[in-house]
Amino acid sequence: MIYFLSFFSKGNEEFSESIPWFKKSATSSTSPSDWFNLASAAAQAKDIELAMEAFETLEELHKESNFKAEPSFWIHLYWFILCLINTKEYLLSIHLMKRLSNGIFFYLNFNMN
Repeated sequence: MIYFLSFFSKGNEEFSESIPWFKKSATSSTSPSDWFNLASAAAQAKDIELAMEAFETLEELHKESNFKAEPSFWIHLYWFILCLINTKEYLLSIHLMKRLSNGIFFYLNFNMN
């Protein structure tokens, strides 16, 4: 794991080298965090299709856990938005920010009553 994390930390030009390793880890896991690692690495490598597929799997795993997995789905979504902003995927990040704000609004209304 340390080996492929070293690619992840070297910069955008080497994110793509970490993807096979994160993909191997994620596909044998039911942890949303493993799928987040793949989604964020793919986003940083500008493979947006793979990033979104991995993020959709992450969301499904959160649903299967009744959203009890940690870190929360909303934290994963926030971090993923930051990855997209870092790679200048502004339209997609704005779309996901709207989803995040709606989710926070729902959460606050649901928990304030």
